[in-house]
Amino acid sequence: MATAIRQPTVTPAPGTPPHSLEAEQAVLGAILLDAHALTAVEGSLEGTHFHLERHRHIYEAMIGLVDRGQAIDLLTLADELARRGVLEAAGGRGYLAILPQAVVSPGNIGYHANIVRTKARLRGLITVAREILDEAVGEREDADQILDAAEQRLFSISREAIGRDFRPMSDVIHDTMDEIERAQREGKPLTGVPTGYPDLDELTLGLHPSDLIILAARPAMGKTAFALNLALNVSMHGRTGVGLFSLEMGAHQLSNRMLCTLARVPSTMTRSGRLTETQAARLEKEARNLDLAPIFIDDTPGQTVYEIRSKARRLALREPNLGLLIIDYLQLMSGSSRAESRQQEVAEITRALKGLARDLNIPVIALSQLSRKVEDRRAKDRRPILSDLRESGAIEQDADIVMFLHRQSYYEEEREPDFDSTAPAETEIILAKHRNGPTGTVRLLFFRQHTQFVTMLEE
Repeated sequence: MATAIRQPTVTPAPGTPPHSLEAEQAVLGAILLDAHALTAVEGSLEGTHFHLERHRHIYEAMIGLVDRGQAIDLLTLADELARRGVLEAAGGRGYLAILPQAVVSPGNIGYHANIVRTKARLRGLITVAREILDEAVGEREDADQILDAAEQRLFSISREAIGRDFRPMSDVIHDTMDEIERAQREGKPLTGVPTGYPDLDELTLGLHPSDLIILAARPAMGKTAFALNLALNVSMHGRTGVGLFSLEMGAHQLSNRMLCTLARVPSTMTRSGRLTETQAARLEKEARNLDLAPIFIDDTPGQTVYEIRSKARRLALREPNLGLLIIDYLQLMSGSSRAESRQQEVAEITRALKGLARDLNIPVIALSQLSRKVEDRRAKDRRPILSDLRESGAIEQDADIVMFLHRQSYYEEEREPDFDSTAPAETEIILAKHRNGPTGTVRLLFFRQHTQFVTMLEE
C-alpha cells in the first residue's frame, strides 16, 4: 500500500486562506492510481475548488483528458500539461510522480474531495466578507441593496456555486435531450408544476422553473382567490412546497379562505358562528388535510423586494421541496430609495423578482393591479390588454407569462350573481403573454361564496 507524502509540520501564517494540501494531493493521486475515481467527483468538484494553482492545472488537465476519451496516467497527464503550456507551473514530471504516494486508498476520494470543497467554501466566505466590508464602508449603495447583494453571494456559496461559469453546449444539449426523451418515454405532457386546471396546463405545460408569472386584474376580480387556489392545488395534489408572501391580508385570513375553499363553506358562515353540523364536520376534515400542506406564509406588510428575496432564499435552503413562490401583490412592494420615479421602482422590483426566479430555479407568481384605463372603456370592451398593466412597461418586459383575470359579468349587473348566490360566475384566464408558448383564454367557474375556481366540467 502506498504511503502518504511526508509533509513537514508547518504552522499556517496569519491570514493564510483555508486549504488542505494533503486532501488536494490525495484527490489528484487517487485519480492517477485509478482513473475511474474521477467519475465519483467530477460532477461536484471543479478546478477552482483547489487552492494551489499547480493542483488546479493538474485537475483541469485530467478533466480534459477524460473529455477527449484518453486514459489518465503519468505520461498522458504530463503530455497534456505540456500541451497546455503549464507543465512547469504544475510542478513538473517529478511532482506528478509523487502524488500517488499521498493516497491511502483511492476509495476515499469522495471524503477528500469534500474537504477540498469545504475549504473552497470557506475561502469564498472570506472573499464575500471582504467585499461586504468594502461596500459598507464605501456607502456606494443603500443598506438594503448591500444586504441583498451579500445574501445573494452567500446563497451562491451555500448552493456550492463557487467557480461556475459558462456551460458548453455539449452539456446543455445532452440535458435537453434527456428531458425530451424522458417526457416521451413517460408520456407526461407537463414539463412544469401542474396548476390543477387542465385547460391552463394545456397552454402552459405547467408553471416552469425560473419563470416570472404576472397575474393581473382589476380589484374584486378574484386575484388573491385564484392565487390561493393555485397554492392549494400545487401543495396538496403535487405535495410541492409553496411560499406565500401576503402584503395585504393576514395569515389567519388566508388560512380561513383556503379552508373554506376546500370545505366549500361560505366564508361569511365561519365569521358569523352559524355553521351547520355538516359544514362544521367538513371544515374539521379539511383542516386536517390543510395541516399537511407544505404552504409557508409570510404576512409582513410593507416589505421591500430585497427583504422578500432574502426570506425566499432562506426558505429555499430550509425547504428543499419548495417549488413555487406567490407574492400578493406587486404594487405593495417597494424597491430601493434611489429610484427617481414609481415606474423606475416597479422596473427594479420586477427585475429583482425575475432574478429570484432564476436564482431559486422555481416559478414566481406576482399579483398585480391593472390601471384604471380598463374602466374608461365600454363595458363590452373591458377585457384587459398588456398596455393596461399598471405603472411600468417593465412588468410586461420582465415577465415570462402575463395572465389576466376577467369576469365580464362584473360589468354587466344583470349577469353577475349576488354574493350570497350559490351560482358560479364565469371567469376568463387570459394568457396575454407567453414567452415560450401559445397565448389563449381559459374559462373557469368562480364560486364567490367560498372563493373556489373550478374547470367548466366540474360544475
